[in-house]
Amino acid sequence: MLSYFKDLIGKSEEYQDELLMSCIDLLLQVPLALLYSKDIGTDNVELWKGVMLKALELGLTDNTIAMTCINMLEQWFNRLPPNTTVKLY
Repeated sequence: MLSYFKDLIGKSEEYQDELLMSCIDLLLQVPLALLYSKDIGTDNVELWKGVMLKALELGLTDNTIAMTCINMLEQWFNRLPPNTTVKLY
């Protein structure tokens, strides 16, 4: 499933308008447990940095996507180790 989301990140560069918004919204809803696991040493959180930046950029015209991104960042900040969140912020 993670490989699908990674492919979607790459393909989202080709999308526009409503398809792009839906794609970004889906990527912002990916569970953190799928991206980060301290037990098995996976950290794919940095791959979502571009998604967050794009969401905030699109948020200049659509507040909904920006608020979704901000809420996701707040959840990550509360659940991830500080050294991982420092890279994102």
